Amino acid sequence: MDYEHNQYRALGIRASYLAACALHGMTPEDDGENLEQLFQFCRFHSMTAIVAMALESVPTLGEKLQPWKQEKDRAIRKNILLNAERERILNHLEQIGCWYMPLKGSLLQFDYPKFGMRQMSDNDIFFDESKSTEVHKFMLASGYEAVTYQIGNHDEYIRKPLYNMEMHRRLFQNGLDPVLAGYYRNVFERMQKDSGNQYGYHLSREDFYVYLVAHAYKHWRSGGIGIRSLLDVYIYVSKYREEMDWDYIQDELEKIQAASFEEECRILSRSLFSEPVLNPSYSEREWKALDVYFGSGAFGTEENAVNSKLERERTSGKNGKLRYLLNRMFPPVSYLQENYPGLEQQKWKVPFVYLDRLVKAIFCYPKRIFRELKLLKR
Repeated sequence: MDYEHNQYRALGIRASYLAACALHGMTPEDDGENLEQLFQFCRFHSMTAIVAMALESVPTLGEKLQPWKQEKDRAIRKNILLNAERERILNHLEQIGCWYMPLKGSLLQFDYPKFGMRQMSDNDIFFDESKSTEVHKFMLASGYEAVTYQIGNHDEYIRKPLYNMEMHRRLFQNGLDPVLAGYYRNVFERMQKDSGNQYGYHLSREDFYVYLVAHAYKHWRSGGIGIRSLLDVYIYVSKYREEMDWDYIQDELEKIQAASFEEECRILSRSLFSEPVLNPSYSEREWKALDVYFGSGAFGTEENAVNSKLERERTSGKNGKLRYLLNRMFPPVSYLQENYPGLEQQKWKVPFVYLDRLVKAIFCYPKRIFRELKLLKR
């Protein structure tokens, strides 16, 4: 194993140990060495707040913790502002008679022992696609910029300096994840009505967990996921294990081909966070899996994305690199239809869309292409 892997492994174990200390209210053993490296690693994994909460209990660290405290305070402030903004948006959805369901971190944050432990970069809201035009007008009137609209499975809105809202018309893209998209095509049938409003919905404990795993699995198969995703799994399972129907969960995970992935996540998350351990012992297979999580960060890496796609092409047949390149240049028509509004009704435009993509890639994103080709060659 090279130096970089050794370094990431040491930082990953240290960050996980400190996060476990914060979860269990224990003062960690930490001498404060190489805090800058640890700080950057935790930023990479969106875990600075929870690790800061552990380090703050070490009395000898003093001024060394100033950047950590500032980062923790910023993370808590951001969560407060995002929560208030989400409620404002949901109130508008109530006013226009639009059903909705908050997703992922906006709900998971409240399952952590302390507010602010679970950092958020954005908020995700699943809503009635027939109301997307009205929602779009409201978001623009609220000062948001539409990063994407009617493209893919969600509309993304940002309002600087910190608001990022993803309004999901569908939970997964058929062109990218046909199995997951197919499973969640009729997800409304699984949704349960909230009791405190007119148009809000939620998933059962079991279905929320299956979706949590499905979303992580999607990212794991592309750019990878980091240890915050393992932390989410640990938090949810440890809190709701006894009240969940695990036979049902297993059956549903089999349907989306994520059962073995979930098992690995659950086992690794328990070993990392069920108690603080400074020098854990793992099998070679477990270390190999953890190295991937430690090196992926909260949102995955471009290298992981290339390697994952290439591996899938290789398992599909010979000439993996050629198949990879052809798929990047000429993705499935189903993918194009989800990303180019109106294409489904005007299929004659498909060849021109392929040409447009190719020209834009060459002239607008040459550095990205060069980077991807370099990773592919490696």
